[in-house]
Amino acid sequence: MCNIFGETVLFSVKMAKNWSNMNEMEIDKRMKSANINRFVTRKVSVLHFLALTLFFEILLIVFAPPMHILRYTTQLTAISPLMQISGTFAAGYLVLVISRLLLSREGLRRTFSPAGVSIWLFAELMVCVAVMSLAVWLFSGSGKLVLGSLAGDFLLYLIVVEIIPYAISYLLFLLHEEHDEVERLRALLPPDPADDPSVADQSVKFYDKGGRLALATLRENVLYIEAANNYTNIHYMNDGREETFILHNSLKELEQRLRGTSLVRCHRGFIVNVDCIKLMRKDGMGFQLELTGTQRPIPVTKTYSDALAVHIRIE
Repeated sequence: MCNIFGETVLFSVKMAKNWSNMNEMEIDKRMKSANINRFVTRKVSVLHFLALTLFFEILLIVFAPPMHILRYTTQLTAISPLMQISGTFAAGYLVLVISRLLLSREGLRRTFSPAGVSIWLFAELMVCVAVMSLAVWLFSGSGKLVLGSLAGDFLLYLIVVEIIPYAISYLLFLLHEEHDEVERLRALLPPDPADDPSVADQSVKFYDKGGRLALATLRENVLYIEAANNYTNIHYMNDGREETFILHNSLKELEQRLRGTSLVRCHRGFIVNVDCIKLMRKDGMGFQLELTGTQRPIPVTKTYSDALAVHIRIE
């Protein structure tokens, strides 16, 4: 009885492992098919391959034109050999363009297997060879033709011309795929508050003369900043009470760093947070500010009064 139970367990484990291996193979097969399908349907990849192939064909015709292929046909035409070669390769390139456009369109409708893509590319190569051989025969004046040798040479030239564009366009495809994968993963992550300008604008940082960070807090916590010779006293709220931080930096330097924020200059010796102003009251030749969070009145010179009046109500 124990032997039967043990054999049953062992058989179940083997079946589970086989099922797992089959599932992994199936997943791997589908991933490869999907990867190939994206490569043949992505417009950028198709354009990369066609552009690179055209570039290498032009290089071949300009620097090493295969004139010897014209020996396989009787020359009964006034067309120059270079024009015959150029027209022949242009005909083959036209077949290549039509084939890749059709392949891209079909790839959007269904998923190609690696074998399916291989068959398509082999057929494409054979059609290119046939069309180029026919083009040579027509350009030469339709004389006698040694088809076997001509087709063999065209097949070799096409493989040489296309192998580098295949490699480069596939590497570019992999780079695009990696970039898209990073973007997909980034979209799944929660947003980083540091990347949100609205969150970044709510904080303020104070640096000393050496450029070292000395104090960071929410902008709404800062009440006012007071000059003290080569130092400044930063008055801010912390846990509901006013505190002071002495910073080794000048008020003029802070004014430049805080430009564009709610912390603005109101006096030769003061910077004030306009969001904390309750009112501005005339006081002799100047004005005084009353702030939320502190009992101390802040002086305002007439030079800065008009700019501050935009943010508050004058009594």
